[in-house]
Amino acid sequence: MANQATWYVDTNGDGIVSVNNYGVIRFKVSVGGYNPGQRAEVTADRLNTIFADTKRDLDFITPTWISSNYVIASAHVRRGDGQVTFKNYPYTIYEDLYDTNLNLICTVTTADATTYGMNPAALALNWTRNIRGALQSSDLNCLNERVNSSRQLIVPTQSYVGSKNVTATYYGMGEQLLNPYTSNGEIFHTCDLTIASGLSDLPRNCWVKVTYSGKSIIARVNDTAPANIIDLSYGGIAKALGFPGSGTVNISAP
Repeated sequence: MANQATWYVDTNGDGIVSVNNYGVIRFKVSVGGYNPGQRAEVTADRLNTIFADTKRDLDFITPTWISSNYVIASAHVRRGDGQVTFKNYPYTIYEDLYDTNLNLICTVTTADATTYGMNPAALALNWTRNIRGALQSSDLNCLNERVNSSRQLIVPTQSYVGSKNVTATYYGMGEQLLNPYTSNGEIFHTCDLTIASGLSDLPRNCWVKVTYSGKSIIARVNDTAPANIIDLSYGGIAKALGFPGSGTVNISAP
């Protein structure tokens, strides 16, 4: 049975989006001239357009960044489109994990996050996990392994404390990676707002704010990098910050 998104407005005036009869997003505020119900309607329509693409790999519904906003989007990764090999992984993946084209699902604003008492990056991750958890089990099978929808993006358990400048690079522009997995068990995609860290005081599953040239993004650490540097996801963080590929960034408390 195909996935289906629906929407309604509850008695509080909140716009509710459901996937396969599971509530996944609750809009409480108006944004950009759209009231909560209208936002829910647009979001459900966008989800159904994505679901109608039967080749779309829904493993890559992810929090990311578009036009100075945290958003939830579906990376345009389709089964059979593209071919990726890895240094230490024996199988070829016939999908383009480096595709930076995105289909917007919804924007997550500071006003949204304030109503939930969290930052926009955390709320975007929360809503993304809700959508992924409601999907049909066979839809999360990037590595030709049928898995259930409990495969999830990991919620950080801590936040970075302090502020310092560090050496950074980016990864996910098309180079051959060691394997498709990050060290916390997720599947890498270039558009995720994620970092690989080689810093002893910036461990996995940690929130951190990254600043470059006056622009900042809150991201999460989900992988390991060589000692004393951090690697920024190319499609998610580096492009948003205008980071050129190597240089110095500031990391600080989110």
